[in-house]
Amino acid sequence: MKKFFFLFVLVSLIFITSGCLNKACLCLTPRINEAPSLPRGRGGHAAGIVDGKVFVVGGSDWSSDHTKKFWLGDSIYFSGNRWQNGPTLPHPLAYTMFAQDNTGIYLAGGTDGISNLKSVYHLADLHGSWKSCAQLPMGMASGSAALFNGKLYAACGWTDHGITNEMWSLNVKHPDTKWNKCAPLPGPKRAFPALVACNDRLYLFGGTCTDPNSGSQIILQDAFRYDPSNNAWTRLKDLPCKGYGWAGSSINKNCIILVGKADGQIHKDIYLIDVRDMHTKKIGETVIQTTTAPLVRLAPKEFWLIGGEPDSNKNRTSQITSIKFK
Repeated sequence: MKKFFFLFVLVSLIFITSGCLNKACLCLTPRINEAPSLPRGRGGHAAGIVDGKVFVVGGSDWSSDHTKKFWLGDSIYFSGNRWQNGPTLPHPLAYTMFAQDNTGIYLAGGTDGISNLKSVYHLADLHGSWKSCAQLPMGMASGSAALFNGKLYAACGWTDHGITNEMWSLNVKHPDTKWNKCAPLPGPKRAFPALVACNDRLYLFGGTCTDPNSGSQIILQDAFRYDPSNNAWTRLKDLPCKGYGWAGSSINKNCIILVGKADGQIHKDIYLIDVRDMHTKKIGETVIQTTTAPLVRLAPKEFWLIGGEPDSNKNRTSQITSIKFK
């Protein structure tokens, strides 16, 4: 009898373990804490890792009486358990498209509060200066960017000709060369989607657009996969909820974390997506509801969601959520 009991336990363990291996995303459990706050709240800013430090740049803020909007051109980085001043941008910038690799951070487009910008910058050194790269073919803001296989991709957002579903790529090994036009997203034109590189593909989630007839806001919940090898998009299973203002990152070759959802309200939800079948699961909540906030990967399974817009009342938060997976 004991022999059969131990055999049953062994088979059960194998079954459970194999289930976790087949559904690795569903077995990831986060530990959520509050990280050291920013010196000031900001939203629509960029962030990444530069020189091994968490780096934050640009964005927007409001005066205490909510009558004046500030477009920010400063940068800060976290070192020695405190925030320190970094290099200033050539001009104020918010809602830029940004991504990082091991050479530093790239910013593409954005707005200074007056116009949508074509400017593209790279910063490799916290004590260095911003390097200009080839300009975007048109001013773009409030889209999303990702780096994959030596190319910077910038997708969707607002242009001087209205909202777009176009995507462009720049070879960052030769950043003075021109941007190349990719296949357009085969869905509605949009702003504020999330674009995430995972394994050997790019994934685009949600966003917001305007109904051409009524002028009302439409919030999207669709999802797409882009294959750079053949310049082609594939429509995937929809997300379980609508949302825009997302921030996302891959955790491993099959799993993406998605946070910072707005849908008329702003949420704390943290989602995990298995890109093999688009199974999506809520796995926790951030310390404060926020959107237009960057998600920075500090380590393979550790992330910071930094600042952002906690409501639609012209407020900005300085709070940071630390998300660390076991």
